[in-house]
Amino acid sequence: MAGGADRFGVCAADPCRAPYLDRTRAGRQRFCCELCNNRAAAAAYRSRTRRS
Repeated sequence: MAGGADRFGVCAADPCRAPYLDRTRAGRQRFCCELCNNRAAAAAYRSRTRRS
């Protein structure tokens, strides 16, 4: 796995702004942990279902 400074990121979940190291092959990680990922997914789902 190649990488450098571009493998470091900041969590995309609100209000978390924790740093993380992207260890995925594709380099597409957006969240620092599974909890933040699940929280963001639930918020997106609630947002979609409210609009319908």
